[in-house]
Amino acid sequence: MPEKSRAPLYAPRGPGDAKLSRAWVLGVFFLAALAAFTLLATALPALYDNDSYYHLGVAKIYLERGFDIDFPWARFSVMRSGFGDKEFLFHVLLMPFASLRDPNAGGLLAASILSAAVATAVASLAVAAVGAWGYAVPVLLFATSANFTIRLISLRPESLSLLLLLAGAAAAAQRRGALLGLIAAIYALSYTGFQALLVLCILWFLAGGWFLRRWEPRLLIWPLLGAAAGLLLHPQFPANLRVWFVQNVNFHQLRNTLDIGTEILPATTAQVLRLNAGWLAGLLVLWNSSAPGPAAPPGDRSGEIFGIAAACFAGLFLLGERFAVYAVPFVTLALLFRLRGQGLTVGRWTRLPGRGRVPLVLSLGLCLLTAPYAAGRVADALDHGAVLVPNRMPELTEFSRAVPVGARVAAPWGETALYIFAAPQAAYLNVLEPAFMAVANPQVYRAQRALFEGMDPDPPLTTGTVLDSEYIAFSPIYQGRGAIQERLAEDPRVQRLFGGYNHLYRVVPGANTAFVLDWEARSQDKTPGGALPGWLPYPRQASAAARALEGYVDAGRISAAAGCVDFRHRELAAEPVRVLYEFAPSGPAALWVDGRPLASLGDALGARLGKGVRVQVSFPIGKHEFLVRSCPAGGRSGFYLLERERVPLRGEEPKSGVR
Repeated sequence: MPEKSRAPLYAPRGPGDAKLSRAWVLGVFFLAALAAFTLLATALPALYDNDSYYHLGVAKIYLERGFDIDFPWARFSVMRSGFGDKEFLFHVLLMPFASLRDPNAGGLLAASILSAAVATAVASLAVAAVGAWGYAVPVLLFATSANFTIRLISLRPESLSLLLLLAGAAAAAQRRGALLGLIAAIYALSYTGFQALLVLCILWFLAGGWFLRRWEPRLLIWPLLGAAAGLLLHPQFPANLRVWFVQNVNFHQLRNTLDIGTEILPATTAQVLRLNAGWLAGLLVLWNSSAPGPAAPPGDRSGEIFGIAAACFAGLFLLGERFAVYAVPFVTLALLFRLRGQGLTVGRWTRLPGRGRVPLVLSLGLCLLTAPYAAGRVADALDHGAVLVPNRMPELTEFSRAVPVGARVAAPWGETALYIFAAPQAAYLNVLEPAFMAVANPQVYRAQRALFEGMDPDPPLTTGTVLDSEYIAFSPIYQGRGAIQERLAEDPRVQRLFGGYNHLYRVVPGANTAFVLDWEARSQDKTPGGALPGWLPYPRQASAAARALEGYVDAGRISAAAGCVDFRHRELAAEPVRVLYEFAPSGPAALWVDGRPLASLGDALGARLGKGVRVQVSFPIGKHEFLVRSCPAGGRSGFYLLERERVPLRGEEPKSGVR
């Protein structure tokens, strides 16, 4: 029995009316999508990921200082002298939202608008390919692909990049070279990876000539001219080119040596299937729901254009999960335009394997049953990114008040994105990408990485010297920050000014007087003649400022070899006294006082104050001698000997021991 005819969603009287009617429907679709995303945003206390706040922070800076700026917020980055904003137009678009009384709410609104715009753009192209069923496509993408959704709900330039790439593909399919050139110019001003559109244009040009024997230079020349114009018209030219080179060339050269996020790493096959199961099933449903439709316009290249883009981004998605933001919509649209190219559309029925069929509404509904699982994985990502922690933004305001104006702060590059937004009155080390610091100041980069990974045994010294900072800031809620928090917790050379989701410490010069630093040393490595070297003075830091900060006794200053080093210290007691010391070596070590063994440690303690051995020593009047043997572990050798308590003895018998 033939299917009953159905009235269309709208009944235009001519081509012009059809375009107008579709525009009205898309307008309503955008408003509905905006309402949905805004409702979601109101349920979130903060934006997803710290990078979102960097972009909002730069928009605030532009409002206050204009576009012609250097970037003192990242003192050791290539952006320090000559900003070279790699997402200039994106930040310009954010300026109205950053100017609101509550910039955080403005950022959430901006993210909602961008997500609604992406949903509407995908719907528009899907409707052009297969008709009214295309309005369901954005719902399928956002509801069932966790990889796609988590990238879109953040306030990142990838959202604008996706919109421009979709527009570029549509312009190329319509052979509108001048429009494609304009899009390329805007893209070069909006996104650091502007070369993505140019690579696609080259592939589209070559595919047209090779397969269709129709070379169309306008699809290549106009985009090249547009991208060049965008780069040259950048208000911070030529610094923008240097920043582009570091992020797109140097980064990939150094990526194996950098502390990078997981988003650029490839996802496993199991992860791709688990996080995108509903979307992948939806693609199969749409393909099996094909039905005869209107013939594609003569010379239509949409299937080819979107297919090439889909193949590129799907390949990149397999190399790094961040590319899901492009792969998911382009693969979906490529399939739909492939149907149109074959004279097909999406019908009302889905064919089942073998024989039989079910309504398309039912089969898509089954795909949407995976939406709660996808939503749960998005919620997990929000929780991992500390978005859902209560009172995060009020706490950040309190943190900002604790940061002095003009403070030089050592902070990880990830947290700095947040601090530039919340506490722009201070100067930090680096922001956004580790490569920006690794290229400009490789030694400083290695020092800050060791510091915040908890590998540096003497954080106050490194902070005040190599990192040229007075303060240390980080967020202990992020994985990997526990070690630095542990190192600072019981160090008398730092004062905690703020503690919450973010911690702020002040390095206090001269607060190291309780550390025993006056030593003689000799290496246990034999000299070429076979004899051990004699006792030599332990070399303290050269500058008075550094000597006022150091506390760790570094055996590496005595011997670069892998052997043990002996240290000797002489103490003069003017009165009977009982002293409580903490002995915290990096590796295996032993401590003697006046020839008596008081501590022998075979395991590596990592020189963590608060985790060392407490040794109580009672001194009668006179001279006394400390001996320490320090052996290496994990490439370091050294120790702390810190006086924790001193009590005069009044008629008590001196006793020593370990507590």
